[in-house]
Amino acid sequence: MVPLQLFTRGFKAVVSHYMVIKLKLASEIIAEAGSRVTLLDPGNMLQGAVDTAYINAPDSGERAPGGGSLLIVFEPTQDMDLEGLAEGHDNILVFTTPGSPIRIPRFFAKMFIDRIDERTYIMRMQGGRTLRILVNPEGLRFIDKPEGAYGRAYDLVTGLMAEHGEVTVKDAVRAISLELGVSREAARRILYRLVEERYLRIVRGRISLG
Repeated sequence: MVPLQLFTRGFKAVVSHYMVIKLKLASEIIAEAGSRVTLLDPGNMLQGAVDTAYINAPDSGERAPGGGSLLIVFEPTQDMDLEGLAEGHDNILVFTTPGSPIRIPRFFAKMFIDRIDERTYIMRMQGGRTLRILVNPEGLRFIDKPEGAYGRAYDLVTGLMAEHGEVTVKDAVRAISLELGVSREAARRILYRLVEERYLRIVRGRISLG
């Protein structure tokens, strides 16, 4: 299930090269938000991907009570004025592609989606937060952090980073080994698995968020 508030409150822009995840994400948001949505899809890219029968037409002027309506702009064209649209809407969600000539206003919070493998994507948000998006037959699943021992190791390392500001690979391996009760070699494998899955990065022997 899509965490709706993440995408439907305020001014947001989803930026990605991968059309598949943008189509799936937009269709699930539309399905959950229903009649609250007004859709601008100049390229008709969502045609056939979503049931638009209950979506407000762009010129209908309908707004949900309490400013709860959402304008979705899917792959806007260069001549669209997003800043002007923002003057008439409380919540706008834009789907666009890196390098697109469309200008995204600075007050839009950008969310960048990259692909890890065929069914796993990573979404990076302003402020450093990341989410994994798993594409399942039942729908999209959002994961904030890994599960099990990997989740415990992730919490431990990010906690050390928050406390000390800088954590070396050596320090992280030692901490994981002590906390999880595993050998240094097993701790190193856990750490590098988190790096492989882009939860963390290692640059010059020091760890940062992926």
